[in-house]
Amino acid sequence: PSKWEDKDDSTIKISFLNCRSIKKKFEHIKADKCLLKSDLMILTETWLEQGQPELEYQLANYNANLSNRGRGKGIASYYNNRFKHSENINCEGLSLTKITSEKLDVIGIYRSKEGNLMNLISYLEDLINEEKTTIIGGDLNICVLKQPNNILTDGLKENGFKQIVTKATHIEGGLIDHVYIKQGPSIKFSWVLEDFP
Repeated sequence: PSKWEDKDDSTIKISFLNCRSIKKKFEHIKADKCLLKSDLMILTETWLEQGQPELEYQLANYNANLSNRGRGKGIASYYNNRFKHSENINCEGLSLTKITSEKLDVIGIYRSKEGNLMNLISYLEDLINEEKTTIIGGDLNICVLKQPNNILTDGLKENGFKQIVTKATHIEGGLIDHVYIKQGPSIKFSWVLEDFP
């Protein structure tokens, strides 16, 4: 079995998925045994409207935080008791969520093509706690293969983050789904990245 399939309580399993309409995919998400091994799931492009009833989008054994923004937007996080929700940030073209544990912060992002990169960088600067290991991931709509030296990736690298996704994540061959990791000063993590198409 892969590391993802191992039943090891010392391992933290985090998944990022662009679900492109949670309404249309929720039955699949509820039945996905691979995805449900996650301690934390961040789903982007949920397409849920503001004010939409959230009870129908709950998962057994998970706490949920849904940040509904409408068609083509939005972010949802599902997490077990190892984590808690900290904050959501929403503005034109951007949705961010921060989920925390005692030793680890995870920031999920959905950025549409129109989302302002300078605003995103500013929000990230406010959300990053330099005393903890931080993982930033999601659909950023910037192809790292075509634009390896984009302002976001360069800025995060200068701040000590490493972008760990190296293969295409989009059907047309682009790498638009990023995962960045920066180790905290005291507790160090090792990681394994697995992709599940």
